[in-house]
Amino acid sequence: MPRISARLLQGAAAQSREREFEVRDDLLRGFLLRVRPTGSRAYYVQHGRGRKTRIGDVGEFTPDEARERAQQILGNVAHGRQPLAGIRGAHSAHSLGEFIAGPYATHLEATKPHSAAITIRRLLKCFDALAPPRPVCHYLRRTGNVEGEATPRRHRTRHRSA
Repeated sequence: MPRISARLLQGAAAQSREREFEVRDDLLRGFLLRVRPTGSRAYYVQHGRGRKTRIGDVGEFTPDEARERAQQILGNVAHGRQPLAGIRGAHSAHSLGEFIAGPYATHLEATKPHSAAITIRRLLKCFDALAPPRPVCHYLRRTGNVEGEATPRRHRTRHRSA
């Protein structure tokens, strides 16, 4: 396994081919470079079985910066946090209230100007009463529920014929 470095990026081993391929790093387990047939190259980190998080494009980060971010992501996963918690800055750390008052309010004012103010006021009132400020990613878990609560089961009902 080669070390992902600036030298590797300039060499033939990391240039596009007919099919997509990955180059794994020998310094940090789980850190990899994905090369697509279109020529785009991006850094990823694999955590868990088949779970990969995109770090960024090759031009956006140097290999050492990307490796450092990969270490942060792996540390977050090891401690039970979201992979990108505290890494990408304010964009991923919006609380739900900040998201409603900021980007969502802008969207509503553009698409539904007559009811935007009322909708925003209702949403903020609802969510301020229900939940403490948490990052939006807290509400976007794969299970679709908050704080690991059991997912409700759907019961099949039998229809009796008359």
